[in-house]
Amino acid sequence: MPAVDANPDDLEKFASQLTNLQKELEAAVKKTQSSFASLKWNDSERRKFGDSLDNVLRSVRSASGAIESLPKVLRKKAMHLREFQR
Repeated sequence: MPAVDANPDDLEKFASQLTNLQKELEAAVKKTQSSFASLKWNDSERRKFGDSLDNVLRSVRSASGAIESLPKVLRKKAMHLREFQR
């Protein structure tokens, strides 16, 4: 049987940090979109810049979505470790 070298409390803590990161990324995207929408800027460059910004924010949202499932994996692993340690 393979050795287990992990602390379930550390896994839970990191899972919480990842959850917080995901929420912060989502909040930052929304804030950035809102700030850009409220800019008093109306020329041809705004549209180009807006397209570039949209691409960046889409990437951030994609990263945020990828993070979303990771805390569940860590919490499940922590639960299994606790059961194993009993």
